[in-house]
Amino acid sequence: MQEVIKSSRYKRRYDRFIDKYFFCSETGSPIHSSNLRHRVWIPVLEKACIEFREMKQTRHTFATIALSCGENPLWIDKVMGHRDTTMIIKVYGKYVENVSGSEDGLNLDAMYQRIKISKKEE
Repeated sequence: MQEVIKSSRYKRRYDRFIDKYFFCSETGSPIHSSNLRHRVWIPVLEKACIEFREMKQTRHTFATIALSCGENPLWIDKVMGHRDTTMIIKVYGKYVENVSGSEDGLNLDAMYQRIKISKKEE
């Protein structure tokens, strides 16, 4: 991405859309999803022997994998461009449950136990 931004044409477009998700073609024009789908997306899926799926499904895959790996839902929400975490929790909450592999509340309880022990030692 940095190499692309170095070009003055790309830099002007990037600066214009700062803090918004923006992808442009090599010529600096907006990417048309239909063109991308037919010229790139479908051929790549076919070559990889992957059943057709809409490009937007990659967002769901990203969110699911990120949450399953323990990434912060607030960061995921920001990357995906949502207004708040409602969508992340509502749709992907099941992937956050027990992500650490421990019983719910166990980590919090362990922290309180450490505080309790350190206070006794004082």
